Amino acid sequence: PGIRDSPNITISHPGSVKCIKSIIKSRGWLAVDLTTADLEEVNQNKNKLWSLRVDVLVLPGGEPRKMREALTQNCCRMLSKWRLQRKAIDDSANESGKISGGGLVCICAGTVVACGKGMRGRNLVDGVELFDDNRFASAGLSGMVRLKCNFDTSPVMAGDLALSKEKKKLRMMYCNDPLMSIRDPNGPLMSTRDLVEKPENVKTDKTEISIWACYRTDLAAKCEARRISSEDKSLDNINEQYQNKNRQFKKLIMQEKWLCLSCGKLHFKSNKVKSCCGVKKREQEKERKLVQELAGVMPGKAAIVAIEKESLSCQTVLFGPHPEFSCATSAAILAESILWACWR
Repeated sequence: PGIRDSPNITISHPGSVKCIKSIIKSRGWLAVDLTTADLEEVNQNKNKLWSLRVDVLVLPGGEPRKMREALTQNCCRMLSKWRLQRKAIDDSANESGKISGGGLVCICAGTVVACGKGMRGRNLVDGVELFDDNRFASAGLSGMVRLKCNFDTSPVMAGDLALSKEKKKLRMMYCNDPLMSIRDPNGPLMSTRDLVEKPENVKTDKTEISIWACYRTDLAAKCEARRISSEDKSLDNINEQYQNKNRQFKKLIMQEKWLCLSCGKLHFKSNKVKSCCGVKKREQEKERKLVQELAGVMPGKAAIVAIEKESLSCQTVLFGPHPEFSCATSAAILAESILWACWR
């Protein structure tokens, strides 16, 4: 599941890779790290995708830009060739009862690289795009979010997991993760809410796209509410310090002020503090403004998307949040998604 551009430089998040490998090994499966050199190898006998008969390639969380740079055009070309040739191999193998493979599972940064175009990613999948050019990645939002599962379109969600149709709620870790949109090549951007409420899969160019879960939590609104609460609390503490000096307190609170988003400390213009917790005031104010703009946007947007393509013998699952950093149910969903991606 790990992608490295050299043996010593890790592009993916080491914690993400460690947790994913732990989940895979707990099922008794084999997990190996692949370098870009392994993916670029033109000789199929030396390319580990073929030599190890890899069933599923997992692109984990990490740094999207570095991961995009590591996955060169040659890597993507060999990856596409591997997925297409697996169909030819497995079509003949299926007659003898063997199971097909060649699936793709992406998490967080892996999803950005798979869906993004141009400088954002490598456009490895069709019909799914990053919502609002992935502005949420710059908002600094993190925390546990609730997801609304769609049992009608997801064979994994409807499986024998610790979920019930009466309680369509699931919690996963979110950390600057992408939101996804479904696009019909012959029409405009489709409404994610409509797709969830009307569980009819989207079929585009022999490709079937289904939303397995969407976001319920408005993380930006919760972050802004916490900021306002912290600012009010700081003002109350300052007011206690100026109990007998109301004129000085009124003069102080009339000044331009800003709140550090990391430690919650309130700074005033007279203090001439231009940075806090290693982050400049200008950057924090820019992040705060972005959070205010994104409030109310997250609920209803796609968090987990599955893609079935007729030209391939494999499938793709895209995770926005981190199932490997969440509860046991989320880990089970990740494991079942890996199986589903290779038709097992």
